[in-house]
Amino acid sequence: DRDYGPVLELCRLLLQSSTLNLRTGRIAQFSFVFDMNRLFEEFITEFLRRHKRRIRLGEGRLAKVAYQRRLGRLFCEFNMDADLVLTDDAGRSFLVDTKYKVLDPKKRHAGLSQADFYQMYAYGNAGMQHFDDIVLLYPASNVAERTFQQDEIRLHVRRFDPRSIYDAEGGGP
Repeated sequence: DRDYGPVLELCRLLLQSSTLNLRTGRIAQFSFVFDMNRLFEEFITEFLRRHKRRIRLGEGRLAKVAYQRRLGRLFCEFNMDADLVLTDDAGRSFLVDTKYKVLDPKKRHAGLSQADFYQMYAYGNAGMQHFDDIVLLYPASNVAERTFQQDEIRLHVRRFDPRSIYDAEGGGP
């Protein structure tokens, strides 16, 4: 009973149509927490894999999705892992970093983070592989998509809206 006590109490609350109260009391509960950054990243990966025939990348179609791709090590201490590396049917490669952040056109730089740009610049210069484009991918918002150029690195700020992929072919899941 000790190991399952919190789960049993939660089940009792649900069956009695009760809710949790933030006050201290005699009912012990457990918490259920997700890392939303990781969940968003994994959702994007699985969505792209399942629907790659519907997705256009530049001039071609999405052909391959690689998740958690190792780019190299920083100062021999820190792993540099890209969220995604996408390849189109013409062989072009796209490094994608997902960001579970809400962009706001009223904020300075629309809420884009300087640290995220530093990260993408480091990724673009890491390892031996050249990427045709680097993408910061955010949840859908009303912030305009933009492209930045620094040296040989082209960085795109894009929004991810799965509805636009479905709507393009008039289909659902």
